Amino acid sequence: MNKPRTSIKIAVGFVTIALLGFFGTRFYSDYKLSHITLKEIEPGPVNIVGIDLGRGFRIVVANQMAQLREVSDSESMKQGSGGVGGDDDDSGGGSGRRSRVPMREMMQSLQGNEEALSKFTMSLNDIREDSLPIERVYWTAADLKKALDGDATLKAKLVNDLNMELDGTPLPELHVKALENGIVLKVPVPVKVNVGGVPKTLTATVLLSYKPRLLRAVETTIEKKSNLDRTMMLGYYLDESKKLLANPKSREDVARALREFLEPTALAKLADAPERVLSSATIVVNDSMISKASYNTYPSTNGNLHDLSIDL
Repeated sequence: MNKPRTSIKIAVGFVTIALLGFFGTRFYSDYKLSHITLKEIEPGPVNIVGIDLGRGFRIVVANQMAQLREVSDSESMKQGSGGVGGDDDDSGGGSGRRSRVPMREMMQSLQGNEEALSKFTMSLNDIREDSLPIERVYWTAADLKKALDGDATLKAKLVNDLNMELDGTPLPELHVKALENGIVLKVPVPVKVNVGGVPKTLTATVLLSYKPRLLRAVETTIEKKSNLDRTMMLGYYLDESKKLLANPKSREDVARALREFLEPTALAKLADAPERVLSSATIVVNDSMISKASYNTYPSTNGNLHDLSIDL
């Protein structure tokens, strides 16, 4: 056989070197990339955030404003377009839960701010500040537990604030403040938060109002009345008290009702929604990465719209 020409040898050698260079470089790059650990981006004053919409959330656009909302499981099954809804999705119709996710408090929670986390947790549990009494008689979880465990001073104060014995027996007199306000519990809720890539358990303080069942019944009665004075309120209170005393089995176990607020299962339920939202959020860009930003405004049938551009 004839020996290969020199030109063929050179060509084969070139191709071999090129292939080794291509695959070698790629193998080296893949090897280097596989050993890189990317640090999680911490939230700053300005952020672009990615949310996993597959965990019970939906983006709803209403009045040209996009909002992140929590929805029920049945609503999640109906999500089309990747979990993005139009204006008609914000009509409030249907039975699905539509809690708006407050973004500012979410970002501050991811920074480890427990005050913001408290507001965030209350919001996602549909606990509104305006639904709480204007004049609040606060009870911390620690003091409440002491009172329920038999601390004489705190137990006497609790009975007075509730206008009710802890076994559900009504007091012979009526404290109008107890009727109007009840008590507000400061419940510490442990919430797992990923703060700058470090898993932490922060404490959200959730405010929960409580009023004995008998006082709620009196409140419902007097809401329909006008020109009430203290004597008339006392009369309605005594009427409800007589009904209760005539049927002791209908008494509310006040101590048990209060203890249920502090049960680990109750605290875990309060933490569920905020933990799901926070664990679904990923910071994609923060302000430290942005070198420049600008926007263009243009008219549309819905008014002026804006295109935002950022340079990284």
